[in-house]
Amino acid sequence: MGKKNKAKIKMNHMKEYKYGDDRLRDYIGMSTGKLITVTAIITFLASTVLYLSLALGVVVLST
Repeated sequence: MGKKNKAKIKMNHMKEYKYGDDRLRDYIGMSTGKLITVTAIITFLASTVLYLSLALGVVVLST
């Protein structure tokens, strides 16, 4: 149920973007959003790799 509500909210935001008069501001907002998403993904991947290497190090040390 929560997912459906989020999807609805997202759709409303997209509609606002489409019909916004200030196209440039919308474009900047969308590109900033993309940048934040990419940064978040990279950070998540980096932390995952870090945790995996730490876990492997602990396993190697304990054996």
